[in-house]
Amino acid sequence: MSPGKKLSLPAVAVLGLMLASCAQDGFDEDEKWQSSVMNSQLETPKVDDIKITASPDETKTIISWPVVHGAGGYICSLLDVSDPENPVPVDGMNGKLVDGCSITLTREEDVKYRFTIKTAGNEKLNNTEAETTSVKDFSIFTPTYRTIPEGTDLYQWFMDNPVPQGDEADAIKAELYDGMGIAPEEITNQMLNYDLVPGGEYTLSQTMDFLGGKVVLRSSKKTEFSKLKLIGDGTSFKTYTSFGLKYLDIDCSDTYKPLVELSATPDESIKGATGKGDYYNILGTIMLSGCNVKGVNGNLIFDGNKKYCLRTLIINNCKIQLTSNSLTNISGNAVIYFGKGYANDLTVQNSTFWNTGETDAKYFIKYDNSGRPDRAGHENGSVRHKNCTFYNVARLGGNGQWANYDGMANWQNTFEMTNCIFVDCAKDIARRFIKNYSTKPTYLFAYNTYLQDMATGTFDSNATTYDRSGSIITSIPDFADPVNGDFTLTSSEQAEKRTGDPRWLP
Repeated sequence: MSPGKKLSLPAVAVLGLMLASCAQDGFDEDEKWQSSVMNSQLETPKVDDIKITASPDETKTIISWPVVHGAGGYICSLLDVSDPENPVPVDGMNGKLVDGCSITLTREEDVKYRFTIKTAGNEKLNNTEAETTSVKDFSIFTPTYRTIPEGTDLYQWFMDNPVPQGDEADAIKAELYDGMGIAPEEITNQMLNYDLVPGGEYTLSQTMDFLGGKVVLRSSKKTEFSKLKLIGDGTSFKTYTSFGLKYLDIDCSDTYKPLVELSATPDESIKGATGKGDYYNILGTIMLSGCNVKGVNGNLIFDGNKKYCLRTLIINNCKIQLTSNSLTNISGNAVIYFGKGYANDLTVQNSTFWNTGETDAKYFIKYDNSGRPDRAGHENGSVRHKNCTFYNVARLGGNGQWANYDGMANWQNTFEMTNCIFVDCAKDIARRFIKNYSTKPTYLFAYNTYLQDMATGTFDSNATTYDRSGSIITSIPDFADPVNGDFTLTSSEQAEKRTGDPRWLP
């Protein structure tokens, strides 16, 4: 790559790609360094030297490769090849010239990818482009451990087929994940995937506590969900480690317990596992991904009033109907409630939450006010709402407060609220989300709608004090039928700006 050469990638920038330059490529800001490689046929980085990693919140794929001195850039493509007959470019990355040696692109779960790279020539140095293209195939679709027959009561099935734990689980995962490029020391952090039959019907008759078993329950076909009904008013899933629900239609209408609750009896070995503090550290992820959840009468997520620090909580591509009523016991009066702990990194994205119950929670998120990254051995944390639609959530007669987490709000954390639509929800959402301005956190707002009262067309007049992006949308979204859970947008400004849950965009 010659000094002084500027590569313009406006299309990539618009798509939100983050192109990182090579720290090891020898260039300085003044670009005074001259490559010694001249008049040469360049080579492409070898497949084995291309590294594929996930961002900390698992929403991005980071692809990096070693520098080729004297190059004029790299011609790169990243394709979704889940359907090999119809490959789809990811974030428009198809034959793009990249000035740098890493790219960060959208990461979708359970997808097969193909990355191609070819070193571009450098006319100024008289270097010609590489003759070969390196092709690296990789998959985010983690291997299946077992398939559970349709018509099964999951509680009874797991009583008969206990989840492997400890050394037994590690040995199984080492075999399952062999050849997937996962470092041996990371094998223990992987989860065991239990596949449910697409379209099949399942029940959970009693609370299932997986304890330290790292489990994902998923339909084996992400385009055809399995159906799961929780039976009985005290039924939920429990865990004190990583856990996931994916591609499921979940009916919670019979139970008043949280869908996911952290175990009352965690293994003492996870206490202070980061080397600092006395939190029970879950050094993994709890996720709801691609799920339709109806009839949530109590909390969606609850820490069981135990001092947990969950490293990552992700709710992605979900539709979640809240149905609280006068009989509901919503612990902490919050949809996501950590009574004595907190989630270090929370991401809610590409999802819809709406309440059709006769009452409502006061908060969407509530953590113990002492919950703060440094106190549990983490450097920083985050709370993110991205491309979501919220309707009649945490309203509480107009007195809802959306978020309560003083410890998180006064530390070097990231607060991101972008492309979200709030209608008939809590008051002062932007304010409560960041808990007033502080010198430590990083704030990112963009293209949010804060409509406090749809009937009167009243917007949050205080929003601009806290959301200082200058991009707040103050027009009424044209939802098709919000009362019945249809938030399809047609001609409104929100549709033009591509905001809210993407599933509702024309």
